[in-house]
This record gives sequence, C-alpha cells and structure tokens, in this order.
Amino acid sequence: MRKRITMLIFIFLLSFFVVNAYAAPADMIVEHVMPAPGFSEGWALEGKIKTFNPDNLYKHINGEAELYLPYGFEALNAALYISKDNPDKALTVDIYKMGSPLDAFGIYSRYRDPDAPEAKIGSGSFVNDSQLMFYQDRYFVQLSASGSMNPEPNVFIDCAKAIAKNIPGGASRPEELGFLSIPDITPRTETYISQSVLGYAFFKKGLVARVNLDGESVRVFVVLGESEKDASDMFMRYTIYLKDAGIQPQINSKKGGTTLITLDPLYKGLILHQSGRYLIGVSNINDPSKGTLLIDRIQTRIPAS
Repeated sequence: MRKRITMLIFIFLLSFFVVNAYAAPADMIVEHVMPAPGFSEGWALEGKIKTFNPDNLYKHINGEAELYLPYGFEALNAALYISKDNPDKALTVDIYKMGSPLDAFGIYSRYRDPDAPEAKIGSGSFVNDSQLMFYQDRYFVQLSASGSMNPEPNVFIDCAKAIAKNIPGGASRPEELGFLSIPDITPRTETYISQSVLGYAFFKKGLVARVNLDGESVRVFVVLGESEKDASDMFMRYTIYLKDAGIQPQINSKKGGTTLITLDPLYKGLILHQSGRYLIGVSNINDPSKGTLLIDRIQTRIPAS
C-alpha cells in the first residue's frame, strides 16, 4: 500500500513538472519580453516594470482602456528607459498582450499612420520623430519619446528590435488579412474591428479597408461570422434594419450565395454578399453594381466554409 501511495505521489509530481515545463515559455514571454536592464549600451531601465491587467488598465491609459478590452486584452507591461548620456532623453515603452494575433493587429491598425515610414519590425510597423509602433504575434508595442528631448531615430529602432527578439511569431501576419490581399486595396488602410463593423451592432466583427474605384473612394469589408447560420442571421438583421428605415433592398439568391443591393441610410450605395460564414461588402459607392468585381476578388481569397 505504501509503495502504491509513493508511486501515485511520484506520478503526480512528474505530471506537475511536465505541465509546467510546457507552460513556462509562455509565462516567461509575458514576464521577460521587456528588455532589462536596458535595450542597448547607452540606455537603462528606470525603476521597475509596471504590470496592468483588464481590471486596472484604466489607471495607465485612462480614457482608452475601453478600446483595448474588446480586443481580448490580457496584460500590459510598461517601462521607462533613460539615456545614460543625457537624462533629458527618455523613452516610454508599453507592451500589450492581446487575445490573438488578429486582435494585436486590430489595435495596431487603430493607431497606424499610413503615411509614416515602415520600420520593418514585427508583422507591421511605423515610425516617426516621436514614436514607433509595431505588432507581432499577440503583442502590440508602443514606443514614445519622453522627457524634454526626443531620442534619435535609431534609438526607436534599437529598442523595438530588442523587444521583437523576445516575442514569438516572427513577421507572420494573421491569416484573415489575406482576405483583403487584392490589388485594389489602398495600402495600409486595412483595419480589424472587434465589434460593430460600420457602426452596426449586428455586424459583430470584421475587416475594413479603402479602395479607389474609378476615382471614387469606397470601403470594402468582410464580416467574420462564427458559422453560416450566424452570417445568415446578421444578413437578415441588416435586411430588417433597412426595411424599418423604409428602404426595400434588392436581394438575389444564387448557388454562390445571397446578394443584397441597397441605398444605406449612412453609407450611400452598399452591396452585401453572404458566402458561407462570411459577409463581403462594399459601401460608400455611388453605383453598388460596380462593387461586384471587388466582392468576387475578395471571395476568391476566402476559404470555403
């Protein structure tokens, strides 16, 4: 009996250490993604790294926490680096761990400056005189100048590279961004909206981008449904919304899906097509029928449900 109990204890302890051995890398990434004691020879960490969670994020970014929470925000590490040569030069670093790589891109896309130079770090980045932002895997990183003097441009790059080395995933992008990989898309306008695409609560989450169509700036979007039924329900709720507004949309059902053409109360001409669990649309277009080509091109990029 004693031998049996001893064996059971041994198996329990072995299982505990095996499970934690596999869990350790993820935990270490959360704790050690911030470079310490500095990111380069001339820069040192000032004080301790601060950590925030969904319950107290507002204490660090009061007024903006509500933006992060719908994107599956899990944790934030915040730090300040001071130049050893000139204490008037400082760099604040905020590293957010989000719910998924798509969520990390979503937050990044809400801040991205399409006109700023690409920093060529992580899965996407931009840099200017006072800040650098990038995302990689589930992480969104903000570097901002602090103090009375801005650091030199290479300082932002050095710090970002030091952080990127501690994050998994390399430069790979979320697979959903491939849905909008068509030549018509205006570069660096893709955005992931975690809730209420186009401001409509029934369009739960999806991707949006700008397209220049024959000199007209229009918007393309892909609403991500959980299932084909979920997409059908969202399609129907939009139809009901239009009818309640006194608008009778034109609806055509074919083997390849159902298409709706309408004059939207907020977005002028709009064409919406259901393909499996996805809704593909073009809005802000004077002649919705011209959006058919864009929808067809996007549909070829979407996997069959």
